[in-house]
Amino acid sequence: MIFKLKLIFPYSRAAPKESFPHFAKPPKSSELNGWKIGLKLEAVDRSNNTLVCVATVTNVMDGRVLIHFDGWELDYDYWVTPHSPYIHPKGWCAERGVVLNKPKGYRGDFTWERYLEETRSKSVPNWAFKSTKHETTYFKKGMKLEVVDKWNPIFVRVATITDVAMRQVKVHFDGWPHDSFDFWIEDDSPNLHPTNWCSKTGHPLLSPLSMYLIRMLHYLKKS
Repeated sequence: MIFKLKLIFPYSRAAPKESFPHFAKPPKSSELNGWKIGLKLEAVDRSNNTLVCVATVTNVMDGRVLIHFDGWELDYDYWVTPHSPYIHPKGWCAERGVVLNKPKGYRGDFTWERYLEETRSKSVPNWAFKSTKHETTYFKKGMKLEVVDKWNPIFVRVATITDVAMRQVKVHFDGWPHDSFDFWIEDDSPNLHPTNWCSKTGHPLLSPLSMYLIRMLHYLKKS
């Protein structure tokens, strides 16, 4: 039986398509003009998106660039396109009054002019950034979507956005106990899908948990 979101939640609002950047067309090679290995920029720490740090482009491939945080381990590196909202030109933080975290182990006051001279490097030119005007997520509280179950990734479930913080959203699986299985996730995660994604791709969509199963979960949790 095909699960129809609108039949169960006739007054709910689906998350708009622009909320899902991973469904966009791959970037053109021309969009990488200006991006070269060794250029510096300011980038959001994806493990803590309240932090913006000094970073370097360490690879350019297939329409994407690899971001590395200066002075930090490779574990925090990540790939993005020039359209990513997580990367910014030098001076972005200063213009907005946002704290720019200097490279790990860097001594003294940080200024871009001094740092570029010390490292004999250049910064990514402003025109190379293709990010949109939206610096916050398109998601809003109460929006419906389809989300991969982080504990059992073979399942995709009906979910609701219950909270929003900058570029992260809190996801609640409909019908499940609140807070018990809710989790935060980046708003551009490939595990987030628009409504009807499963019906279009042929992937099974699990309907909201029934009250009977919820009681069983509570019972098992207490036992």
